[in-house]
Amino acid sequence: MFRKSSFMIVVLLGLLSFSSSTNDIQKFYKNGLELIKQKKYKEANTQLLQALSVRRHPQILFWISYSYAALKEKDSCQFYFDQILNTPPQPMSAFYVENVPKIKYWIDNSSTDGVIFNPTLNKKRRDSLVNLPEYWGLSAENMKDQMKRIYNNSLKSISIPVQNDSLPLP
Repeated sequence: MFRKSSFMIVVLLGLLSFSSSTNDIQKFYKNGLELIKQKKYKEANTQLLQALSVRRHPQILFWISYSYAALKEKDSCQFYFDQILNTPPQPMSAFYVENVPKIKYWIDNSSTDGVIFNPTLNKKRRDSLVNLPEYWGLSAENMKDQMKRIYNNSLKSISIPVQNDSLPLP
């Protein structure tokens, strides 16, 4: 009898722990995205890294890489981008499939004196190199509406699979 009840306690504690970690991912991830929306990239990274410590997922890695790109920290952006590529395949929305190559382009073609960072570079030449939204390092005003649209669409479509469950965000 004692063995059976202790086993049940262990199972219940495991379920409670799993439920708690799922809520933590949700909280940290949602807070991170909200901070990105407010352009508080360092604070967003703190939240996203906490979510990553609970569950490794390419969408979390994507937003961490994204925020490092916005902070113009190329090495950190590269590190987390490489982690996206090294994470086992998981369902990703079209938003990520479309935008991961843009981060890769930014990493490959930017430096502190390069085209992405240089706001005085001829606008036509800069825009012809790649059509990157403002958050990849460009400051084109006409990209702000697109960023808002992409961000809002990503909030609706993002989910982080946790084992067999799907975690809608936010």
